[in-house]
Amino acid sequence: FTSTTGGLRFAEQLGSTPLVAISGSGDSPSFSPRKLKLLMTSGNQVLWEFNFVTTICAIKINYKRLIVVLETKIHIYDTTSAQLLHTISTIPN
Repeated sequence: FTSTTGGLRFAEQLGSTPLVAISGSGDSPSFSPRKLKLLMTSGNQVLWEFNFVTTICAIKINYKRLIVVLETKIHIYDTTSAQLLHTISTIPN
């Protein structure tokens, strides 16, 4: 995957698959630190795109779940459907 539109803050690959979760470093609106994209690196196809109110602090992905850590919340998504399963409020991370 290559892009000239901005830098990445986080990139997490799902095992050895071409599915990657990325979040930007704020260099451009398309790679905002509040935006998460799930894409297939084979073909540069964006599958899902999520926008959050605050900056993404961490991303973890496995075959069942996608975890997005924000400053005061943790969002848990189903990897196969992108459905939000849980939102957990936390103290500032």
